[in-house]
Formats: sequence, structure tokens, C-alpha cells
Amino acid sequence: MLTLKDLTEETVVPAISRRDLALAEACIGQLTDLVRDGETLSALVQDEAMDQVSLTCQDDSIYCRCTCDSPGPCRHAHALLLAWLRQPEAFDTVGRAADQEPPLAVRKLEPPPARIPDELPGWAVASFAMRRATDVCQLAGWLDSLRLQDLRQTARRRGWRLRGADKAGICQQVAAAMAAPAGNLDTALGLNEDLQRVLASLIVAGRQATTEVVARVLGMWGKGPSPKQLPTYTLRLQELGLALPAAASSYGPYSDFCPDTIGRWLLPVVHQALSQALGPRLEVREPVTAATEVRLADPLPFVRAVGEIALLLDQEPVPLRPPMPRPLLERRYPGLRGWDYDPDELRRMTQKQKLNSYSDIVLTVPPPAPSLLDDGIARLAPVAGDAERLEFIYALLATSRVVAPGSPVTVWPEAKRQYLKRTEAGQRAVLARAYFDMTGWSEVWGLWAWGEPRLQIKRHAGYAQFTQEKLRRDLAACRLAVVRALACLPDGEWLRLDGLYPLLRALWPRFDEPPVVTTPYYGPATCWFLARADSDARFAPQSNEDWDLAQGRFVRRMLTGPLHWLGLADLRFENGQLAAFRLRGLADLFWDRVDAPAIESHTAPAPQSPAVATEGSRIIVRPSAISAQAHGLLGEIARLVAATSGRFEYELDGQSTYRAFQAGVALSEIIASWQELFPTPMPEAIHDQLARWWEAYGRVHIYEDLSVIEFADEYALAEMKAVTSLAQHIVAEVTPRLVVVEQEAVPTLVAELEKAGYTPKQTNQV
Repeated sequence: MLTLKDLTEETVVPAISRRDLALAEACIGQLTDLVRDGETLSALVQDEAMDQVSLTCQDDSIYCRCTCDSPGPCRHAHALLLAWLRQPEAFDTVGRAADQEPPLAVRKLEPPPARIPDELPGWAVASFAMRRATDVCQLAGWLDSLRLQDLRQTARRRGWRLRGADKAGICQQVAAAMAAPAGNLDTALGLNEDLQRVLASLIVAGRQATTEVVARVLGMWGKGPSPKQLPTYTLRLQELGLALPAAASSYGPYSDFCPDTIGRWLLPVVHQALSQALGPRLEVREPVTAATEVRLADPLPFVRAVGEIALLLDQEPVPLRPPMPRPLLERRYPGLRGWDYDPDELRRMTQKQKLNSYSDIVLTVPPPAPSLLDDGIARLAPVAGDAERLEFIYALLATSRVVAPGSPVTVWPEAKRQYLKRTEAGQRAVLARAYFDMTGWSEVWGLWAWGEPRLQIKRHAGYAQFTQEKLRRDLAACRLAVVRALACLPDGEWLRLDGLYPLLRALWPRFDEPPVVTTPYYGPATCWFLARADSDARFAPQSNEDWDLAQGRFVRRMLTGPLHWLGLADLRFENGQLAAFRLRGLADLFWDRVDAPAIESHTAPAPQSPAVATEGSRIIVRPSAISAQAHGLLGEIARLVAATSGRFEYELDGQSTYRAFQAGVALSEIIASWQELFPTPMPEAIHDQLARWWEAYGRVHIYEDLSVIEFADEYALAEMKAVTSLAQHIVAEVTPRLVVVEQEAVPTLVAELEKAGYTPKQTNQV
């Protein structure tokens, strides 16, 4: 039997043609990662295509395999053979079972570096009133696509008085009237039953739902308008100013819609319509028995855990896990680019040359790896509760941009300050709104561990324009559709979960066809689909039981996970299974009817160590016993120097306090905030030190990293202020001819001076 040791240059080289030998000689220098595994040699080829080549001695023959797909032995295989013949000691030797295949050739990646964004997140700059004004402006923009006479006709029907003839002004007036709560609700409650059902269907389905989705929801009522009659009824709602045509917001495959600006005030109509459709199925009548368990939602522990995680990340940044290594094959197969993959599946397809065929290729989309490295998970998971909640909390912080994108995980100082200044109800509101829309985390990936059968997401690799980010948006659309349906239900009432299923089945009959359109040019099912494990057949839930295996699991995971953690859903279990739920403030948050709904804690505090203690200038707190606002106050006057899951130690810090004074915080405000946020008075030693810093503040300033500008005469300074942005960067005017400016402003000022015709001389002399 032929082995690698039997091969010699005298016996092998004569069998290679001169041309192939010359090509192989030129290629030897491109070989890297030389490995011998039994009777198999392998290497990477660092050429333009980055290939992997291997050869095996078996049955008195040499078998070659290379990802360049050249017919017959290629130059890479010949180069690998020559490298073995000339320098076998250059090959690393590894052991491998006889039936084990060589590893997939990949290129390792590093996570992108951390980057502080240029603008603060929307929640930090847009007040509740600003959001309302933006909603009205958006509505006015949609109305601008309608005819002016139609707008005037709607105003006459509703009794709205319009002023002026300018269309933009008319649109703004009509939009303001349509967004008003009282008049719209009275009009909607006065509609006949069929119109109320159509209106309820539009609100439940949302702006980006298709006409088919709206028709299915409408079909829940049985008798009433048919899908063919739907345009007639939506036209009547448009005439009354309760709906808009699909073309008003886009030209995609959407339905006529009721804008959320209007729909947020019409929920009583939806409640009434749903009670007619679902009625007894939603009611909870069974008494509480020994087999019944009720879990009341308590958002305070979760909100405080989020604040603690942010502080711990700020104290000791955690590197992100590197992205999945990229297979070298993706250079020739666009359908692999940018996607996570199953290495074993990809290797099997390569060996069977399935990737070379022109038939449709179906690949598995594996669950993403945790965002943080294992060391970071081990340190932070106890604070979060477990690794699953830690991943969710990191996704919330990333989506709300309290942490900046990139690695290591970097807390954005200004965003953190704005977040911690909010009440705990305000922080919960920021987190909940981030959850509704975030694409960086999905309930899907933890779903398949919930019983059998195991399900997987598959994708058609032939759709090269369908990216992993678009899949994330589709999965986020599934969550958004469920949250929207739940937000249409009455708040504070126990509702049976299985009684909700008819509505959700009408809204979302197939898992891989989200009700909200995110890919308007082709349906999601043409790109990705749900399948049972080890099968490429699309999972088609036709029965209640099959629907429950996919969508039912998804909904239960939402209720028992994020919605319960955020304090938005109480849970009732019967015989260990989720049977009913009660919503708390979800509608107010989702529809943005209030800025931050009040939260109620049901957890009785356990007797523990004191919440706050001091040792000289050190402040020791039990992190879960004080609010995130209290942590924020400590961050303004002290540094977090040590932290564990049950103990945070802050050291009073002059630089932190100075920055707070610079930001406009007075000593009296710090003392008042301490009295409000902490259970014990401010210790005398802390008070006296802060008072000394406050008294000294402003008397002496020490600046670093500054530059000096010297002018030739006393008139040049005024002239420079007039033609450049110099006045914005001056730290101090030493004399009429000498000023001190911020060092980072120098390139800007030099460019402005040169543009104005001056030739400034730069020097590094001190």
C-alpha cells in the first residue's frame, strides 16, 4: 500500500509535466498551515482566492482535493506534493480518527473596535412632547399624498374648522385633529358593528401588514364584511379620518391602515370587537387550586440588574466574542457571504460537491453564539440572574445605545448619565421600547430547547441578496406582530392563553411569513423557512397542535421571558403549564400613550446587610438595594473601584465631582438628591469633603493639551475672530496678542486661516 513515506522526488516529479511543474514551483511560496494527518497532507493557499488543498495516499494512489475546483490535479496539489517531498519536517503532525474529515478552511475575524456614536440615542434627546409632535408631522406627511378636496370633505364630515388655503397648512390642521383622542373615539364608537370590526382589524394588523393579513383577522368574526368588501369599508373609514390608503405611506404590498397616532386612542373599540370574537375563550373562570401557580411580575429587580450590569461593564470592559470565522469558500459562492453556518454541514456539501451544482442549496442558520466571552459571562451572569438574561440585557443596552458598538464593550458616558438620571419607571420604559424593535436578539434562538420536535431555521442560499440582517428583521417582525396583538388586549384582566390563539393564528398562520412586511420584493418564505431538524421540508403547521409547536412556543417564551422580566405580564400556571396571563402597562408603552407607566414591586425586601455604609471616603452599597438613580448620583461624585454581585465600593473622587460641577450640578443639588435617594443621611466626612471641593471650585483651573496662538499685532485677534471659528475654541486670552485654544481645534483653525489667505507658522516649542 502506498504511503507518504514511499514518495520520493525521483519517482514523482517525472510524472508531472513541465508546465504543471513550473506552475507548482511558483505556488510553493503561497502555501501556509502545512499539516500532515495520517496519510493526508493539507495546506492553505494564500493566493487571490484563498484556497484549501489536500492530498491522500490510499489504495496505491494519490487522491487530490482543492477548493479551486480545477479539473484534475491542480498547481496547488502539485505544490503541496513538492513541499512534502522537499521539506516534510515543515508539516505539523496531528492525530485524527480514520473516519474524521479534515477541518473546513476558514479565515478568522476580530470584532470591530468600540466606537462612540456622534449623536445621542433618540430616547435621550426626544421628550414625550417631541415624540407626539413628530407623530403629527408624520401623519401630515401622509395626508399630503391625498387630494385637497378630500381633506376638506373629511373635515366637513367631522366638523373640523380649517383655516387658510395652503395644502401644507391644511394637512397639519387635519393631522392635529385626527390625532386628538376624544373626538376620534366618539366617532369610532358610533360606527356600525361591521365598520368597527374592520377598524379593529386594521389596528391589530398595523401599517405594514398586507391586505391578506387584515382579511384573515377580519374573518375571525365569521359573519360580516367579506375580504372582497374590505376596500369599500376602509374607504368609508378614510372618509371619516380614521384610516388612510396604503399608497399614503408606501407603494409596497400593504393594506389600507389606521395610523398608530389615531389607533392608540381607539383601543376600547378593539376590546369590544375582540370580546365579540373571542369572548368566553379569553375569560378565566377556573378557581385557584393547588395545581395553580401565579407569578406576579416585578420589574424592579430586572431594571436594577440592568443598571448594575452597565456599571460593571463601565468598570471593567468585556471583549466581545469574535465573529464566526469566514469559510474560504464564500469567495466563490456569494450565498455564503455574511452568514453564520454549520461547519459540518458546509464541509459535507463541499465533499459531495453540492455547492458546485446549479440546483437550490438549503443551508441551516445556526443560533448565534453569546455576545460576550466566557470570562465575562461567568463574572456578570450571577448579577443578571443567568446567562440567558445576561445576553438579553446586553442586547437591550446595545439597542438603547447605553453601550457603544464594538469591542471591548464600552459604556457611552453621556448615554449612561442620561439613563441613570431617569426614574426606574423611566428606565423600564427605555428598555421595553428597545425590546419591541431590537434585531440583535430574538426569542427564536432559545426556542428549540423547549421540547420536541426540534425545529431549525433553513435558508435558500441561492438568494444572495437576502442577508442575515434581513432575517433578523423578519424575526423582529414576528415579535412586533405578537406584541402589537397583546397591546390590543385589555390591561389588568386575566386572559386565557389558548383563547388568544385564534387571533394570533389569523394574524400569523405561518412562522416563516411574518405579518409585518420587511422584504416587499419577495416573500420571506422564498428565502428562509422553518423545518424540523434533519429535514429540508418546510414546516407547515396546519393543525392547532402543529401551530403550537412553533408560534405557540414563541408566544409563551415572550410572556414568560422578556415581558415577565420587564414587569409587563403576570403569569398563571396550571399543572406546570402557562395557562393565562395579565398585562400591566404594555398598551401604554407600546402605543406611547404615556411616557413611563408607573411600576409596582411585589417583592418583599429580605433582611440583609445595610444598603449603604461608609468607611472614610469610601461608600459601600448593596447594589440591588438602591435605585439606578442612586448609582448615577454616586457616579457623579465617586469612582466605582470594586464590584461583586452583592457589593459595590465607590471611592469619593475629585475629578468626577469636578466634572459634575462643570456640568452645572451644584452642591446643594447633590445633597438634596442624596437625601431623596438614600435611606441614610449623607455622612459628615463625605459632606465636608464635597463642601471643600465646592468652595475651591473655580478658584484654580488646570488645563491639559492646549495650544498657544501668538499674533503679530493687537488688531489681528479681532480680525481672526471675524473670519474663523477662533472665538469658539478660546480657553483664555492671556494678552491682546496671545490666546490659548483647545489643541484639537488647531487643524481646523489652520485650515480656516489658510483659506482666508493667511500662512500661520506652527511650532512645537514650549
